[in-house]
Amino acid sequence: MLLRCGEIAPVGQVVHENGKMLLQAVLEGIGGQASRNLMDHFAEILFALNKQCFSYLSIWIKEVLQQEGFPSSRISPEQKETFSQQLLRERVNKRRMKEMVKEFTLLCRGLHGTEYTADY
Repeated sequence: MLLRCGEIAPVGQVVHENGKMLLQAVLEGIGGQASRNLMDHFAEILFALNKQCFSYLSIWIKEVLQQEGFPSSRISPEQKETFSQQLLRERVNKRRMKEMVKEFTLLCRGLHGTEYTADY
């Protein structure tokens, strides 16, 4: 559906009206509210939003990440800003998007750099 948001007006309308809520739910999952094995799926949603609905995403991500303690209280405003900048720049390489999401979820969960996640 996200791949058609620029081509089909009704789909674009649905994305415009509900995309921010979708983004918030995805970021909550990345922030620790979902199993880590779902991160590739969340990365694909972010990649599709970025590729097909960039103008909306660039506004929504700033609004959503401004919330203190969202998506995790372990993340600093600087880390959120870095993640959003990297995310908005990556419109071609889906594998890189998946890597960014995995790294961000580890930061959100306080697991980045631990031996527990060495193979993740």
